[in-house]
Amino acid sequence: MSLLREKLIICLAVVGISLSGIFAKLYDAPSMYIVLMRLLFSTLLISVPYVISLKKERECFSPRIVGYTALAGTMLALHFFCFFESVRLASVASGTLLINTSVFFVPAIMFIAFGERLSAKAIFGIALSFVGSAIIAMGDSAAGSNVLLGDVLAIFGALCEAVYMIMGMLCRRRLSTTAYTGSVYSFATIAAFILVMLLDIPLTGYGVIDYGSALGMALFCTVMGHSVLSRGLKFVSPSFVSTSKLAEPVYAAIIALFLFAEVPSVSTVVGGVIIIAGVLWTMKYQN
Repeated sequence: MSLLREKLIICLAVVGISLSGIFAKLYDAPSMYIVLMRLLFSTLLISVPYVISLKKERECFSPRIVGYTALAGTMLALHFFCFFESVRLASVASGTLLINTSVFFVPAIMFIAFGERLSAKAIFGIALSFVGSAIIAMGDSAAGSNVLLGDVLAIFGALCEAVYMIMGMLCRRRLSTTAYTGSVYSFATIAAFILVMLLDIPLTGYGVIDYGSALGMALFCTVMGHSVLSRGLKFVSPSFVSTSKLAEPVYAAIIALFLFAEVPSVSTVVGGVIIIAGVLWTMKYQN
């Protein structure tokens, strides 16, 4: 029952992450700047417990663990950046579909690096969830320019997310959730700041709504979302976490229905049912 409880908590965390699409409807600032503010606010929100955890767990921060957290933070920032840019350059359809290929990268890396094998039934659940995600994505006909670059960025963003999750699994074997997430968000903020500088994005001149959206993402999507997923990496496989995230567009559609009266399309409903079925199937057959 404890393992089932952990899996249900992870599914609830994905609800928090799904709110990012809602907040994205509100801001006007460049997306990379919002990523930077989101990560900065996330770091500040957990700064006090993070400092306390550092004092208690400083002996756990070996050079290898510091390297893992630095890599995880960099991958998280790049994942956010690649997703936003893929949607801008290509389309919501292709961006959403390709960013979810992390669900395949994770078990592939886990098999190559650690020899972890998934049961045929668990693989079926992952594939089923991805089919549902594809149905939702293909129902979105939004188009953009420079499609090939956008698609490449989305695939790279999926790979970054996979590495981020696996680094989390390795670090959580020695670090508490607070010590790990605080370190990751700090490194991610630094990486995001470097990207903002490279893209020559102004650091000032934005409105209250922009900062409010970033703060909302930090609180609900990062601290109550990604942090909970990081906690769960100590108890369940990264493959299950990545599969659970496929339900994100389903939750977002339900929330948008109540907040903005946005009626989901037929493809969203059909794909959503398939995704939920796939996640439940994977929960049952993946250890």
